[in-house]
Amino acid sequence: MKNWWKQLSLREQRTLAVGGLAALVLLAYLAVWTPLEARRAALEQLIVRLQQDLAWMEGAAADLRRLPADSPAAAGQTQSLLGLVDSSVREFGLAAGVRRVQPEGDRVRLWLEGVGFNDLLRWLAAVRESGTRIDSLAVDRRAEPGKVDGRVVLAREDA
Repeated sequence: MKNWWKQLSLREQRTLAVGGLAALVLLAYLAVWTPLEARRAALEQLIVRLQQDLAWMEGAAADLRRLPADSPAAAGQTQSLLGLVDSSVREFGLAAGVRRVQPEGDRVRLWLEGVGFNDLLRWLAAVRESGTRIDSLAVDRRAEPGKVDGRVVLAREDA
């Protein structure tokens, strides 16, 4: 290699040295700087998104703090679990499908037949938001589209 280099003219040596240096700078730019810059941009976008999420959460927390004591969310905490189940199934139009309700201490076991699946999910979400835990849930599909039979065990979060 040294012999080959020595055989080159001074002008060719300079051209190769400058070209090699340029190739080294380009390689460093592509292998190091570009990935770092892309990662920095992605992290900046993540920070913006997380700041938006935080602002939304702070607003939602402030809204929850402003809820009056007699709001449905607060009322769910003072109402008995059996009373909450009774009023909520009526509110969500599931009362006709309730076949059996069995209180078991701090829990309520509920059997539903022929209720709309979407209605059942909306009811469960509302019950969950009222401070009630869903201990178990079993849902069976019926022949009629969109209708299900269900067995639910509910308990208070603090129980």
